[in-house]
Amino acid sequence: MSICFFRPNEIAEIRLKFSNVNKSENQASLRLAPKQANAIETYEVYETDNEELSPKLAIYEWMDRLKKQFPKGTDFLLWHKGFNKPTTTKDISLQLTKLLRELKI
Repeated sequence: MSICFFRPNEIAEIRLKFSNVNKSENQASLRLAPKQANAIETYEVYETDNEELSPKLAIYEWMDRLKKQFPKGTDFLLWHKGFNKPTTTKDISLQLTKLLRELKI
């Protein structure tokens, strides 16, 4: 199962660390530190096919794909106290981290 579809420069804009960029296969390894361990988990993140897709639009495209995968709803994965405030890159980064942990990917 692919986690999300981002170009490596989009990942950098939402403050997620990535390494091992493989341009020939259009993928990069995304590393997230788990809450309860010092180890680092590695996830594969694939680039988008659309070169004009902005980071925010890429996230919404990814959310649409999640909604198709989880038809009962994904709102519980992204809810937070400041849901009515404007979204920042920090909020997006925190919510993606929470989502990955909740899905146990």
